[in-house]
Amino acid sequence: MTPDYDIVDLISDLLQGEQAGAFHFMTEADPYVNRAVAEIRRPLQDMIQATLRREGELAALLDELGSTPPPPAVSKENQYLAFLSVDFLLPKLREAKLTSIRNYEKALRIAGDEDEGVTSLLSSHLSEHRHELEQIDRALAHLKSIPPLSTTPL
Repeated sequence: MTPDYDIVDLISDLLQGEQAGAFHFMTEADPYVNRAVAEIRRPLQDMIQATLRREGELAALLDELGSTPPPPAVSKENQYLAFLSVDFLLPKLREAKLTSIRNYEKALRIAGDEDEGVTSLLSSHLSEHRHELEQIDRALAHLKSIPPLSTTPL
């Protein structure tokens, strides 16, 4: 199969976005995620696993299209996210999720109906990102409902 370089570039860009995104670096935040409130912890762990799965699916799609996945991109901004508290991270994760949604929407517009397999995978990933954004919004609402810890010494 001769690769369609527009589609290959598109998929490569999405893969690099996933690899350089905040959720990729959350894999190292396990101690902080595990200390998070239960309502937040499980969805975050699921999102981290989904990110890794999506990266694999995009890399496999590139292979099917006759291309080689690009080396993982490293975001200097995101590499320290794993060491921050979940309540500080959630707004950053929300912004990262919104960026992913915009990237997938743009990719779907560009891809059009060229390849049903590509469109199907991208639509599936976009749906997951939208669902994960809803979970992040619920987690943010939950955190806002919890009163702050007292700073008064005992």
